[in-house]
Order: sequence, then structure tokens, then C-alpha cells
Amino acid sequence: LIDFIRTLVKPGEKVAQSYFGARGWTASISANIFGFASPLSSQEMSWNFNPMAGPWLATHIWEYYDYTRDKQFLKEIGYDLIKSSANFAVDYLWKRPDGSYTAAPSTSPEHGPVDQGTTFVHAVIREILLNAIDASKALGVDTKVRKQWQEVYDNLVPYQTGRYGQLMEWSRDIDDPKDEHRHVNHLFGLHPGHTLSPITTPELAKAVIASEDNLFAEHNGFDWKEMRKAIDEHKNKGKRLRGASTISQQTAKNVFLLPGRSWVRKGFEVYFTFLIEHI
Repeated sequence: LIDFIRTLVKPGEKVAQSYFGARGWTASISANIFGFASPLSSQEMSWNFNPMAGPWLATHIWEYYDYTRDKQFLKEIGYDLIKSSANFAVDYLWKRPDGSYTAAPSTSPEHGPVDQGTTFVHAVIREILLNAIDASKALGVDTKVRKQWQEVYDNLVPYQTGRYGQLMEWSRDIDDPKDEHRHVNHLFGLHPGHTLSPITTPELAKAVIASEDNLFAEHNGFDWKEMRKAIDEHKNKGKRLRGASTISQQTAKNVFLLPGRSWVRKGFEVYFTFLIEHI
């Protein structure tokens, strides 16, 4: 992966400069081993516009160092890639009159409108800035640049919660609790990022749960109303029987059970869901 990332740097510098007037390097929604780092030709920006693909890739470089503690790798290869990516992120941001920074324009890839500061993009920027700060400390270099990264990090528009307690995906509270889209881009800060956590940000961790299951605080592991609705749609409208599982049921299924469909398996799912909710 790191070798692949290195092949994107030179073309990614041209993308950063020609598309965004920024320092550093980046990549886009699609890349390949031949150095392709530009957006695709489609004018549909809801999915084709993803300038933070480069910084996301760069976070893997810090992950490698963080695991191996190979300081020679960080000094000779990793740091310059991380630093350049962090500089791109800084240049991409808009400093608002109130002194805060936001990513405008930005998208939550393949989902929703172009926005003036999506949670996904801000989460990636937080991650690469933290990586750059930690890397410069580990090597004892770039104190002045590190202060700039820290200042931008400290003044990024914060995570926000919406009207039903969810972590907002966009700068406006337009999340739909009935949305069944497969992407959860705005949860990047929880995973694979590290800026959301039940330990360090407990209230925001609850907002993450609400994003996945907006009635989590109200049910006891089973959303009987939604189950009845799914069955009625199947019986009365001939629709394919859809899922109505809560996040507790999904956890029981994914942690304790093997893939498959049967009434026996469903029974075990009920059992483990009960345990999750009550132990």
C-alpha cells in the first residue's frame, strides 16, 4: 500500500495545484498504479468529488509507523508523505470570518449534497493533522509548521449533533432517520479514525449510535413497531421482506453468529440481543 501511495505523490501534486491551488499532494475518488489521481470525467459531484482521498490514504502511513515504531521508515519515507498531505488539507480549508476552518466545498462521498463542511471531510482532516503533529514530534522537526497544524486542528468546525441526537453528516441538520443508504462516511472519526471514542468523547459516541439506530435510547433491543411495519409491507404490498433489526441485533448477529438465515439462527440472535441489553 505504501508503495502504491508513493506512486500517487507526483501526479497528486499536480492535482493539488491545478484543481485546488494547494500545496502538497492528493488523490481522488479513483486511482490506479499508473499514477492516475484526478477526478473522473463525470460532472456528478455528489460522488466524483472527493479531494480528501489523498489524506485518507496518508493516514495509513502513520498507522504503519504507529504499529512498527520504525523511526527510520518515518524519517526516510513516511514523514514527507504525511507532511505534504497535511499541508494540502490546510490549504484546502476555508478560514471563515469567525476564525474557524471548514471544508468548502465538500461532500459525503456518494451520498447527499455538496456542502460547506461535511463531517467526513473534517474527520479525515483531523486525522491527518494529528498524524502530522505526532510525526513531527517523534522526529523532533518542523516545530513552526507543527504549530500551524495545531492551530488549524483546534479551530476546525466541531462535530455537531442533530435533532434526533445523531452525529450530523452535513453542516445542516438534514439527516433522514429513515435513510437506508449503505454509506456511513460521517462515522470516519470513530473508525478508522480516532477522534471519536466512548472514552474521550462519550456524548459524541452516543450520537454515533443514534446515527445508526435513532431509537436506540428508547427500545430494549427490539424495535417492534418497525418489525410490524416491515411485515405489513410484505403482506399488503407484496414487497420483499426487509430488515428491521436494531443496532443491538446487528451486534449480536455480527459478533456471535455465523452468516446464514434460519429460524434457529434468529432465535440465537434474540437470545444474544437480550444479553447485550441487560448485562
